[in-house]
Amino acid sequence: MLRRKRRRRYTPRRRRRSSGVARLLFAAGALVFLAWGGLTWARQFIGPPLMHVAVLEHGTLMGSIQSTALVVRSERVVEAPIGGAIIRIAQEGDRVRAGDVVVEIVDRKNKEKLEEEVVRLEAALAAFDSGEGTRMQELAATAQELAARERDVAWEMNEHLSKGDVAAYLEAYDRLQSIVADRARYEAELAALEESRQRLVDELEQARLSLGELYTQVLAPGPGVVSYFIDDLHQVLTPEGIFQLTSQDVLGLRVRGYELADGDEVGAGEGLFRIVDNLAVYLVASLSEEQVARLKAADRITVTIAEDDLEVVTELYHVSDTLESGYRVAILRTEQFQPLLARRRRLEVQIHVAGPSGVLIPLRALVGDDAVYVMEGSRPTLRPVRLMASDDQWAVTEDLPEGTAIVTNPWVVRVFGIAGESGR
Repeated sequence: MLRRKRRRRYTPRRRRRSSGVARLLFAAGALVFLAWGGLTWARQFIGPPLMHVAVLEHGTLMGSIQSTALVVRSERVVEAPIGGAIIRIAQEGDRVRAGDVVVEIVDRKNKEKLEEEVVRLEAALAAFDSGEGTRMQELAATAQELAARERDVAWEMNEHLSKGDVAAYLEAYDRLQSIVADRARYEAELAALEESRQRLVDELEQARLSLGELYTQVLAPGPGVVSYFIDDLHQVLTPEGIFQLTSQDVLGLRVRGYELADGDEVGAGEGLFRIVDNLAVYLVASLSEEQVARLKAADRITVTIAEDDLEVVTELYHVSDTLESGYRVAILRTEQFQPLLARRRRLEVQIHVAGPSGVLIPLRALVGDDAVYVMEGSRPTLRPVRLMASDDQWAVTEDLPEGTAIVTNPWVVRVFGIAGESGR
């Protein structure tokens, strides 16, 4: 039996493979085209709006140092010449001249007795004037009237004598004697009352004088600012002795003191008040080597006092040669006096250090450490810059003029590739 030969079915495998490759190539090309178009679209429509542009300004690089400072000033403590209660005439922080009355001291016990005596005598004098004042006026007026009548009768007697009328003369003489006697009586009574009144006046003046003598005035020995806070460091912390202070002194000295208010009792020889020279004050701090270096390099130093948010301009006056555990004593001097500097001995301060001046660049705008994207028209261009100094937020340069526009978020430029020709 004859077998028929099976015919194989033709399968165009190679043609299928070439068709699949073509499809892949087409898809890849489409993706590339879309990516290129998308990137181009992103460069034109997404990247530029996301860029943050800032205009550079001229300024000074500032830094700050937090520290505790001792206050050293030229001052003089005035002691009480006698014991007693004080009365503050000048107030805390007042500026006085040499010889001005600052405090009065009064003997309180004797003061109360003398005040009572003055009140008693004033009342007695007022009562005398009320009770005898009218009588004294009447007596004075009557005595004046009698004196006038006495002159009239004396003239009448001369007339009678010139006419030889003896009887009329003798009658006028008798009347004159009566008038003289009456006037003498009235004048004697008036003199007695005046003497009594003058005795009360004299006693009152003496009591007032004695009361005034109980007040002892204490004067300013020189010009300066008054402070009533007395501590135990005024003989230790002096302008002449600040060069011997150590970092341990700055951190470890304890301030103990007191302040006298109106009516407080003080003993003879105790401190009453201080007169502070307000021409210059010294702030002494313990700073690290790096902080001292910043002070030495600073163009300007200001200090903010945390307690009252006061700011004063200072200068670096002295730095100790001794290094204690990495710290040195730095002394700042200021002539911008504040009343707080006369009263306080230890302050929490913030020392502001002014570095070099120039055009300020935000650190976030830097590309690497030495370039920024500068806007030239609508396109950012990478430009190199030399930095003079920097802190944690800003850098200073002289390579770019004030008013230059730069990109402050350079990642946008890199991500979207929208930079122009590099200026490197």
